[in-house]
Amino acid sequence: VGIFLKRNWASLRSVGWSAERPTPFLAASSVALVWNLGMLVYLISKYADDFDLAPTRLLLALDHMMFVGVLTNALFAQLLAATATRAHVAAWADRVVFWAVNVGLVGFWFGLVLDEAWPKQVFTPIMGVGILLGVGVFLARLAGDRSTTGAPPAPAAAS
Repeated sequence: VGIFLKRNWASLRSVGWSAERPTPFLAASSVALVWNLGMLVYLISKYADDFDLAPTRLLLALDHMMFVGVLTNALFAQLLAATATRAHVAAWADRVVFWAVNVGLVGFWFGLVLDEAWPKQVFTPIMGVGILLGVGVFLARLAGDRSTTGAPPAPAAAS
């Protein structure tokens, strides 16, 4: 964790909550990574004698924190950097995507940990819409980058 923070400190310091600063996807990914490691250490220490006794709901919470919290936020941070020249395309969506994905994740995570259905039912659609909106916006930005680079690639020859 220390090495990760040291290597990414400059990037982490550049994000912020105000409109003129980059959307904090990388910071959210970093928080989720630390949270995920803490949860993993807890599960290993509590169920070291027989890991099969670990509740499935906690393992699912661990998986969702890793795949949505760490990986989705990290991918969106990378896509945000890769599409910076076309950030004007649906610029409003960056913050909406960030909040929808992360509020949805936290609510869903609590639903898994507490073994309650209602948080999962409420927060899953919020998280899902955030992810789909993010994919759509970044795809539009990437497609726009491709169209401004020149002619499309020639079609492959039929055999």
